[in-house]
Amino acid sequence: PYMMRGETFNGEAVILGTPYYTVYQPVLSGAGETVGILYAGVEKQKINALLTEIATSFSLSLLVALAAAIGLALLAFRTLLRPIPVLSGVMRRLADDEIDVDIPYGDRRDEIGDMADTVEVFRRNAQEKRDLAQARTEADRKAAEDKRAALTEMTERLQASVGDVSKTLTNSSTRLTD
Repeated sequence: PYMMRGETFNGEAVILGTPYYTVYQPVLSGAGETVGILYAGVEKQKINALLTEIATSFSLSLLVALAAAIGLALLAFRTLLRPIPVLSGVMRRLADDEIDVDIPYGDRRDEIGDMADTVEVFRRNAQEKRDLAQARTEADRKAAEDKRAALTEMTERLQASVGDVSKTLTNSSTRLTD
């Protein structure tokens, strides 16, 4: 019926018991009448097998690519994120007043290197704080020592002065008695 109307037919057709995907194109005369048919067809089973093979190959390729991408992502994350727990441990040691720690990753020129440089500033500040505390303790000790020495000297001078006054009083008293 399609051919008689001059229309093209695309679809499935069963020819001699075998299903095909087909195209029927009418051949028209100059007057527009159908004078013949041009036919092209492929067995449905062959097309379906080819589509299944393509889908399987595509699925396997996709799985391999996905596995490779996940592996690369895990490797990249591990490489990029491994320094963070190390720097965290260094910061924890600094917080516990252990300032004689090495700061790793300072030579990197990325955010991890920036973090390492910042942790180094924390370490230097803690060292300066410790040095200032030691200097203050030393200054306090020296001041107490100087105070003690001054008090001792003043006591000795007072005793000498009292001794002199006592001798003078004793001499005066002896002369007075004489």
